[in-house]
Amino acid sequence: MDNKMAVMLVGKLMLKMGLPIIISMMLQALDKGLSSLIISLLRQLVLVLPVAWLFSGFVNGDLSNAWLIWLTFPVAELITAAVAVLLMKPAYKKTVKTL
Repeated sequence: MDNKMAVMLVGKLMLKMGLPIIISMMLQALDKGLSSLIISLLRQLVLVLPVAWLFSGFVNGDLSNAWLIWLTFPVAELITAAVAVLLMKPAYKKTVKTL
């Protein structure tokens, strides 16, 4: 059997051996912050743009319906708040039990 360290290219070797280690270390560092990261991404990017796109489809050139675009942010915030409650509920229960 060949020694992978001696045979493989350095770039491929780093990806194959280093990437899983890096990912596991990032997940450990984000342990409690992962929920917060998900909520922030939902709030700033994942929900706002699709909701705006969806509402702009209802406007479709009719400016009398342009007020719908203004609802993008509140709707995205409500969805994010619901997701935040679902994600943070287990962490809250765990914290309350330890006190």
